[in-house]
Amino acid sequence: MTEERKKKLAKRLKAKINKKDFKDLDEEIDFCIGSAIQFFLNFCNLENVPEEADFLIYDMALKKIEAEGLTKTEKEVDQIKRGDTTITYKKGDSNVSIFDDFKTRMYSFRRLKLPKRGV
Repeated sequence: MTEERKKKLAKRLKAKINKKDFKDLDEEIDFCIGSAIQFFLNFCNLENVPEEADFLIYDMALKKIEAEGLTKTEKEVDQIKRGDTTITYKKGDSNVSIFDDFKTRMYSFRRLKLPKRGV
């Protein structure tokens, strides 16, 4: 993925998360984009991200940003008690990759990795 495409992606992500001070978030956003790109490349057995996958990378980076807590999102409610008001939120499963939801979308980009013919 070219630097120009990464900058465009970072700009879109910054607009989406609506934070006032982006200077502090630049490194975190770049890390989330890099993490999404690396997962995509490893899963698909590719060396470069095709342009058609830019929206997928955007969605993956946004999910990573939300998982890192860089943006406020509504949490899913697990339980509500009305008497003395108790609200319990669902917790994410830490054993499951946050990118697992995207695997079905990545299958169209995936390439078979054949073993090298050895000596």
